[in-house]
Amino acid sequence: MTTYLASDGSQPGDSAKAARTILTALDAPNPPLRLVLGGDAVDSILERPHAVETEVRQWEPASRDTAHKSD
Repeated sequence: MTTYLASDGSQPGDSAKAARTILTALDAPNPPLRLVLGGDAVDSILERPHAVETEVRQWEPASRDTAHKSD
């Protein structure tokens, strides 16, 4: 237990701020389906669509070629 106490306050995220953000999201008229907390998490998720699009575009001709030929 002392290991946790020694690192308290040195972690990148602030749990009190995270809790407030969660409560704000829950009270919002249109709460998010996914609530991402932390700058590193936001950066990681925002990079993902670009990687997916690049891969899909690379394989797009082969993927589209799997459709039935129209008569």
